[in-house]
Amino acid sequence: MGGFVRHDNAVHSPVQLASRLRDGYPTGVHVEVFENRRREQAYQEILKLLDADHDGKLSEKEKADAQIILTG
Repeated sequence: MGGFVRHDNAVHSPVQLASRLRDGYPTGVHVEVFENRRREQAYQEILKLLDADHDGKLSEKEKADAQIILTG
């Protein structure tokens, strides 16, 4: 999300799309909206989600198994 638009402002289409995706895929898919000023937080969230064994680092298998769709 750009400018001063908040990640939870449902007036904006990216937030609406995220809500529809969450509703359509209640399990197995993680959908989140980040403001552009929260890039580092978004990056850390991606790393955390991909770290399947929660050891603080991504193994080659975790990297190979990653399925990510970023938009924005």
